[in-house]
Amino acid sequence: MCCTDGILDIADESNEEYGGKRLAECVRKHREKSAPSIVDAVLSEVASYSTASMNEDDKVLMVMKVTSDPAANPSTD
Repeated sequence: MCCTDGILDIADESNEEYGGKRLAECVRKHREKSAPSIVDAVLSEVASYSTASMNEDDKVLMVMKVTSDPAANPSTD
């Protein structure tokens, strides 16, 4: 996962930033979903976390999921 500071630095009404811990927790909470669904979940949470006036910075988020493919790693038995 990579993101721009527009996600990490967005703040609520108390001026508390969303930050890396909240981002990691949101991704962890949705880890069973597809990568696009995780992006949607994070962006939705970020939008509801911040006030409208604090929502001007760009927000870029990339999520990649790595899965194991048994066919790609044939057994050497």
